[in-house]
This record gives sequence, C-alpha cells and structure tokens, in this order.
Amino acid sequence: MRARNKAYSFLVFIVFTGYVLATTVNIETDDADGYLYDKDATYLTAQQKTTADVNDGGGEHFVVGQQIDESNDFYVYRAGLFFDTNSIPDDQVIQSAYITLHFENQPTLSLPFYIIIQSGMPNHPNMPTMVVADYNQGLYGGNGGQLSSEDVVQGQYNNIILNATGKEWINRSGYTRFMLRSSRDINQQIPQSEEPESWQIRSAEHTSNTPPKLVVTYSEGSFRQLVNGTLANDKSQMCK
Repeated sequence: MRARNKAYSFLVFIVFTGYVLATTVNIETDDADGYLYDKDATYLTAQQKTTADVNDGGGEHFVVGQQIDESNDFYVYRAGLFFDTNSIPDDQVIQSAYITLHFENQPTLSLPFYIIIQSGMPNHPNMPTMVVADYNQGLYGGNGGQLSSEDVVQGQYNNIILNATGKEWINRSGYTRFMLRSSRDINQQIPQSEEPESWQIRSAEHTSNTPPKLVVTYSEGSFRQLVNGTLANDKSQMCK
C-alpha cells in the first residue's frame, strides 16, 4: 500500500451568536481503505466464511454488496474505511456527521438494498493493511447509518448520515474504522440474478482525487444560532 500524507481540509464556520462556535472538518479516508470478498457455489458458505478469498486494498475502487455470476458462484463484498479523527476535541459535542462516497455509473440494480455502516472497533478492520480475516462478519455489528441503493445518484458523491450510534463510534483518540455492508448480506438474502446487487465506489487511490470523506460538525454545546434574525435550535438550518 503506498504511503501518503493524510489530507485534511478544515472548514470553520464561525457564526457569532454569543452561544456557539461550530467547526466542520472534512477528513479523507486513509489509504488503508479497500474491500474484501469471498465466492462459493453455496451462498451461505461465501457469506459466513471467517476469511476472505481476496483482499483488495490497493485498487481505485471498492465494492459493497452481493452478486451471482454466470457460473452460479455467489460473491459477497464488504468494504473498510479508516478516518483519522484524532483532531476532534474531547470536550466538543458532535452535532452531525456523515460519510460521503463517490459512486460510479453502473447498470440498474437487480434488487434494492441498503449500504449500512457497521463497527468492529477498536481492532477491526486492521490497519495499516486489511487482512483476509477482517472479512469475518462476526467482528462487526450495529447500524451507524444507512443509504438506500435506490437513492444513490450515480457518478457523484452521495452521503450516508451517521445516526446517534454512528456518532458515538467516532474515535477522538485515533482512527475511526467502519465496515460497509449490504443489508441483504447482513440479512442473508440470496442474490437472485446475474445483474449486480452491489455498488462500485471510488477509493482513496482513485486518480481523480475523489476519496471517501467523513464530515463532522462539532461545537462547545447545543446549537443555538441566529437564523433570519431569530434564535434557532434546529441544527438543520445551520452550517449549510
């Protein structure tokens, strides 16, 4: 895996209200990102294996989802993301967070599914390089946020908003590690068609410089901000 300096872009929204100073940070995924997959003629064998057949951590894309090919072999794809979130102060409240991913164009999906954020922290997926044992679904759990495949706009960035659970997973003393899985994989739903039941997403290594990012907004306390001359508590109106 090639090494590179971590890329951070800090967007600081300073809105003086006498109550809050909100900061938004954009953190690119580490080069350790990638995906693991397994294939087998029996779906549950591929889905339940504790080690992957393939660990692809150096390509320009990763894949999330499932598939059956023309030989009736079943494929299950799971992707790992790593964000250095050490810069977020311990004494700040995380108001919102989302992962933004650049989805490639592809044919119509055979069946809809959700891309779900799961956690295997503190140790999984492995860094600085994922290993085939990171494929083991027993290492991961929870639902930190999800995106329906039917809501994806192809050829551009799409956001997966972290829910309360996902925000709690953000590690302020090191790396935040996520595993992306298909809801149909999690629910052990067998692929029904050779048409893809998966999405291809650009990785940190893509030459277009469109890596996955974690965008976090934090402040000293609850959002209170003047919006159109009125003091508002609704964070959806702020830092847009």
